[in-house]
Amino acid sequence: MRWVFAYLLLLCYGPLLGQNDSIPGINDVQELEGATIEYKIAGDDSGCPVKVNSIPVKMLDRSASSSRILAIGGLPGIDLITAGGGTVRPSIRGLSGQRIATLYRGARIESQAWGEDHGIYLPEQGVSRVEVIKGPSAIAYGADCIGGVVNFVQETPLQEIGRKSDFSLRTFSATDGYKASIITRRRSENAHHSFCGGYNSHGDYMTPTQGVAVNSKYDQFFAQGVFGYVKDWGLIDGAYSSAYNTSGIISKEGWQQSGDHLITVNSTFLLGVFKVKPTLTYQLNHRKEFHSHEGEDSLELDMSLRTANLEIKGIRSFTSYGTIIIGLQGNVKTNTNGEEIEELYIPNATSSNLGAYSIYAYQMNKFSFKGAIRGDYKVVIWDEESRAYPMAAGSLGVNYKLTQNARLNLIGSLSNRAPSIAELTADGVHHGAFRYEIGDADLEAETAKNIEISLNRVSEHLRLDISLFRNQIDGFIHYKPTEEEILGYTVYDFTATNALIEGGEFGVSFQEKMLGLTAKANLTYFTGSDLIADESLPFIPPITLGSSLDYERDELGKFRDFYVIASYTKTPRFHVFNLSTGLSLNERLDLQLSASNLFNEEYVPVMSLLRELNIPQPGRDISVTLSFNF
Repeated sequence: MRWVFAYLLLLCYGPLLGQNDSIPGINDVQELEGATIEYKIAGDDSGCPVKVNSIPVKMLDRSASSSRILAIGGLPGIDLITAGGGTVRPSIRGLSGQRIATLYRGARIESQAWGEDHGIYLPEQGVSRVEVIKGPSAIAYGADCIGGVVNFVQETPLQEIGRKSDFSLRTFSATDGYKASIITRRRSENAHHSFCGGYNSHGDYMTPTQGVAVNSKYDQFFAQGVFGYVKDWGLIDGAYSSAYNTSGIISKEGWQQSGDHLITVNSTFLLGVFKVKPTLTYQLNHRKEFHSHEGEDSLELDMSLRTANLEIKGIRSFTSYGTIIIGLQGNVKTNTNGEEIEELYIPNATSSNLGAYSIYAYQMNKFSFKGAIRGDYKVVIWDEESRAYPMAAGSLGVNYKLTQNARLNLIGSLSNRAPSIAELTADGVHHGAFRYEIGDADLEAETAKNIEISLNRVSEHLRLDISLFRNQIDGFIHYKPTEEEILGYTVYDFTATNALIEGGEFGVSFQEKMLGLTAKANLTYFTGSDLIADESLPFIPPITLGSSLDYERDELGKFRDFYVIASYTKTPRFHVFNLSTGLSLNERLDLQLSASNLFNEEYVPVMSLLRELNIPQPGRDISVTLSFNF
């Protein structure tokens, strides 16, 4: 308790020390290019006391993957739970679903993704990079981020006054599909705006030897408008986006649709010695599931989840006393069912949460210290019942500079996750999974105790990253089958156990800028155990080896830019080669040729929802992309 008391004392009286200190970043508020203002804590690019992996979309687009969400699956510690291209959701260190926070334009995406057969779909245009934060230490993003965070960061406005537009068209051989998108951006002296839209259409995908995967087709659509305004007092920007994903249910006669409408408003201004950043978001997620009976589609699920979020964050930097961040978050979720649905999976319900957090970072000689505390109070109300969950979380990170190029990091954290509406109240058929699921209103909040040690070394040509972690989750919520049947479906009960997930990640990268070569290799290994039942947890990825070789040169003859990327992924079950090459024909026209699963390997990943059906992943997929800038 002593360190907690000392921390609180520093938060209360720290701002009184050095009130005449200059405020770093004040010029960012006056410049349009600072519409996305990032604060830094002891070298990190986010408000969490952990390392942030940031991947520019330029590199994601150069991969052979058909989307940016699929492309992040090649990162160490990141896997994807899939059921065809229309159902994709990230898994970080063996955890997924409600334990992973997905952010878009600073807004946390909330959807009816209670089952593993539900994916996420976000507009991919207007994004500058994707940030991945692993483990439960990122408590600034929410008390339930036990697995980590995937953050899609928006583009900054144009650097020069004027307009710029981009059009892209991509074709795919394995699905006989295409993807088209367009974005136009404009900047004036004190304002900026952009509009973008896109459409993806894919048929049933081809497997290496079994023909097509029946009903794996899907269609996706998105549209978005962004505005921003900057003056001496600060800046404000916002966006409205709409995204729809319609996909078949593989091996079943039916289809599902998930649509999102998202409004976000962000602002940054100075209030005394604090830089203040309020964010307001509203999201409507509408999910439907249809089953076909004798050639006719019947509506089996019709649910709407409305979520309102408000966050106010204050940032205070001192010349000699480090940086303090204080944040307040609140959200309300309301779930409603369509009037045509007779058998409800989840009743009409409301969930509200109020949270407050603070982060303090301080650097002294070779040491950097980063501490965070958080408190939350969540209430779930349905029918005539309600449950309340008071939660506390905290993390402490220490960074030691071994040499000029090497750092040793130690992070310990305690975090919580309250049960979701589905885990508490479900009592009906989950049509997408063909089972009857029953929630448990007496479930307690999960408690995750995580410790991680890592070593990072960066030099001119070589980068080395080693991480070892241990994450014990008490009250780990999952569902398990029973011997009972209802309406012809096997009953699955939501229940709790104690789980342990541990493992390590090893990555090495070598770069020779003169030759334009970059070679990378990474190895990941996790284990997951049910400590009470003494058995393995499902959906824990196997040991995985990945490697890539990149070649990039500028001004090769008449071509402005040229690159080749070859990647290789190996597990005990399969090995897959991908190849991508592209060139800039001129300042306006880019061409890319890609091949995923180049040697037509037949494989079923551990993380695939289709492994029980023995349906393999797509075979060789040749893709051609044409991009035009004007």
